Amino acid sequence: MRSRKVLVLSKITKKQLEGIRSVSSKLKVVAFEKESEASRHISDSEVIAGWISEEALGKALKLKWIHTFSTGVDSILHYRTMREDVILTCSKGAHSTPVAEHALMFMLMLAKHMPLYSKCQNQRRWKWLHTSELRGKTVGIVGFGHIGKEIARQARCLGMRVIAMRRTRLVEPGADILLPSGNLNALLSESDFVVVAAPLTRKTEGMFGEKEFRAMKRGAYFINIARGGLVQEEALVKALRRGWIGGAALDVTENEPPPPKSELYELENLVLTPHVSGGSREAFERSLGIFRENLRRYIAGETLLNVVDKKECY
Repeated sequence: MRSRKVLVLSKITKKQLEGIRSVSSKLKVVAFEKESEASRHISDSEVIAGWISEEALGKALKLKWIHTFSTGVDSILHYRTMREDVILTCSKGAHSTPVAEHALMFMLMLAKHMPLYSKCQNQRRWKWLHTSELRGKTVGIVGFGHIGKEIARQARCLGMRVIAMRRTRLVEPGADILLPSGNLNALLSESDFVVVAAPLTRKTEGMFGEKEFRAMKRGAYFINIARGGLVQEEALVKALRRGWIGGAALDVTENEPPPPKSELYELENLVLTPHVSGGSREAFERSLGIFRENLRRYIAGETLLNVVDKKECY
């Protein structure tokens, strides 16, 4: 029987590669860190896992299924070469812990004025500032999927009150108040910290603009660990410069990386990290585990995990 070619486009170890190959003898698995090294394998691969460019995807003529090691899939769904008949799955659930920890780190850094203390250290200055506590504060989480729920769980461990908003209003024990979509202003007006954990879709693109930042509590903090396209950055910069909000933290931006002259680098009340919140070794192992299980299901003709609805974009 002809082997079914699986192309992995990611940096993986020999042990991880053998783990994928051990799923089935019916598979021929090849792995490359760089897409340029895999060019001769793209056209006849039935399965591709990892990140692939729009141009290369157009050359994958035998492709039936693509798996991303990320949670978000907005970039690949915008490819003109993404065919309707190709199944798309993601690693939803694998990154909840590190992304939630990153969000909590942001909250602590903002509450304890760590950006200013870091600047003082670099300038060899000893300066005392009033700080605030997370206990008793309200965190509003926009998007209550795997990541949003884990943020809520960790925040409640620190004694925080949780307000969450999601598209479908189901009973969720992880939130003190759960709001359906369309109630963003209610969440913003009550939250000391607003954390964005929603997917980037046609409906959510640019959802945070001047009106939303003005609706936030004076002195509240804005945190985005989802996608840069959810936020109108000019409006955020304006909100930070004019003191509409106390500060912000971004792991994602509209352009990655931001251009060298971007105002984001200049703001003292902004924490910026380079889209690294989900990048733990443990999360990647979990992503590989999801992919291996899906490979088993694929060979067995079973329903795959985390199949993306291309119309909803998640």
